[in-house]
Amino acid sequence: MQDRGWGDIAYHYLIASDGTIYQGRSADFVGGSSTDYGTDNNLLIAMIGNFEVENPSYQALESLKNLVANRALHYRINPANISTHRHHASTLCPGVRLQHWFDRVGENEILHKLQEKTSLF
Repeated sequence: MQDRGWGDIAYHYLIASDGTIYQGRSADFVGGSSTDYGTDNNLLIAMIGNFEVENPSYQALESLKNLVANRALHYRINPANISTHRHHASTLCPGVRLQHWFDRVGENEILHKLQEKTSLF
């Protein structure tokens, strides 16, 4: 952050391979991105790892599904608006293996988790 002059971390949440969720930038502030698209009204979540060469852990994916479902309910986010960085920019992020998970099953698993949480009310 000091070398690049950044005020804080760009993401609102970070997820470690053991499933621990870390609070990053406050959701009261716009997330940071080095891409051309705006991040206003976006919640930025990063998973820690290099998913070009490794698969995300089961624990991290479970935390991701729960976090996204929880935040979608809290902020009333339409599930159709849940996407990855790669859907908006020409980038390797979030890594081919995490992107493959999201496109193949992740999007549906997040939606299922959201439906589970909604049925609790």
